[in-house]
Amino acid sequence: VSFTIIVKGGIKMKEEIKKWIMQAKADYDTANFNFEGKRYYVSVQFCQQCLEKALKALWIKQFKKEFPYVHDLTFFMKRLSLPKKFERICKDLTTAYAETRYPTDVIPLKKFSKQDAKEMLKSTKEVLGWIKKKI
Repeated sequence: VSFTIIVKGGIKMKEEIKKWIMQAKADYDTANFNFEGKRYYVSVQFCQQCLEKALKALWIKQFKKEFPYVHDLTFFMKRLSLPKKFERICKDLTTAYAETRYPTDVIPLKKFSKQDAKEMLKSTKEVLGWIKKKI
């Protein structure tokens, strides 16, 4: 998937940022929905998706160019100069990116507890709020 974001007057860039943030918010709502439905691994998965999309929106805003196609939230955190206090959630969700999808020694369904998901939802909301203020 590729898109052009540099357009006269920045209109296309603003549209791209808006789309990415809108989907990030929807992913956060999906994380909450799955938390309420006791699908904690899915809640965690959508927390990761939420922040990945929000960080990519911030990337477009800050660098005025297409973002790299990576899923490592710590990569974006460092390059976008997010506060150090967000490092733990970015690391945890980057690790969870694979853990929520693929059964290994522990299947995703059993990997994440209610408390895990609750903490990740809370931290995700905080990071998302910070990003929205920057955009």
